[in-house]
Amino acid sequence: MIDSRVARTVAVLGVLGTFTGCADDSARASLPSAEYSERDSAGARIVTASGDALSTFLPWVVDSVPDLELGAVDGDPRFQFHRIRGIVGLSDGGFIVVDGASRELRWFTASGGHVRSVGGSGQGPGEFMDPLLVPRYLADSLLIYDRMRRAFTWVAADGSGVRSHSPGGPLFNGTPTTSAGGRAVFGSVSGSTSCPENAPCELPLALRWVDVAGAAADTLMIHPIRMLRYTQSGPPVLVTGPLDQKNVGAAGPAGPVLPGDPRFELRQFDADGRLVSILRVDAPPRMTPDDALDAYVQRAPDPRELRGVYELMGLPETVPAFQAIRVDHLGWYWAELFRPGEDATAEWLVFDADGRARGIVELPGRLEVHDIGEAYILGRWTNDLDVESVRRYPLDRRGT
Repeated sequence: MIDSRVARTVAVLGVLGTFTGCADDSARASLPSAEYSERDSAGARIVTASGDALSTFLPWVVDSVPDLELGAVDGDPRFQFHRIRGIVGLSDGGFIVVDGASRELRWFTASGGHVRSVGGSGQGPGEFMDPLLVPRYLADSLLIYDRMRRAFTWVAADGSGVRSHSPGGPLFNGTPTTSAGGRAVFGSVSGSTSCPENAPCELPLALRWVDVAGAAADTLMIHPIRMLRYTQSGPPVLVTGPLDQKNVGAAGPAGPVLPGDPRFELRQFDADGRLVSILRVDAPPRMTPDDALDAYVQRAPDPRELRGVYELMGLPETVPAFQAIRVDHLGWYWAELFRPGEDATAEWLVFDADGRARGIVELPGRLEVHDIGEAYILGRWTNDLDVESVRRYPLDRRGT
């Protein structure tokens, strides 16, 4: 099982309650107690948990093997995936996969049977050139952004009712991370990316809350990013920093959820772009930039050369706290702790629906998590041959 340290944690901290009542209360009751404080500041609710949350492993069980894996190298093309751009679960246990290669949205049953496919390559109604599923919290329709056409398409959960809108403009050059109502979060770099050769430059990555009709509603956050126009023997290549905060976010019950950099912190905004909650763990960074870079460059054939490139660029003062965020179907927040290497497991810090950090859940490191339900985790898996599949792992929140 992935919960290898559960027994030790439960022995030290104890488990509160049993699996009774509604699902949210059941999940909450099975968790160790946690110290936290709460206050208001300028209209925002700030919930701070102690650093123990980062060393507490929750007594939830995620099976070490999936109960469903869907993907094939040969045979029926409906079960072949390439460049998966979104997975979302349905209320009946089924799920939808956005496949970037075929430009299709594919519906499957809970047991993995194919139900329907819509879309396909093209520029007509309901067709796509480069589709991406934009996360929305418990929405009754899908929002697809076509990055090549810069167009939004809404599709009903049963595949009907397709409608599209093409806002255009420079605000829609990037990749949307989440949406709520008629707005989406876009990350865009301000300023010129024409850095001098072999000299670093730093530019602001602005996360903007954009009306899909074409107007910018607000700038939610700004993260600095480092770039280097590197050249040695061939044409110059624009390199970005591996330790900078990326354009990540999730769709929460109120609106977008974004990381507060460099703290162990999540920021919950409402649908109008107002900051309503800050969910925080009071703890120092877990690694230095030098240590993080050492782990990152080990992926390269020549780690020493790659490290030299990034040292020429310059390292940030701190590394990001999180590298992915999800909000599950119970309104709990999951934040994947930053890990620059290829670890066998990934650690996800879980906050309850009230914003209190409760502890860590371990998941397979190779799993790209897309959707977390009450009793499952859906994600994209890539094997050693770069073959993609959809995996579903059972999630037992009752504890041990």
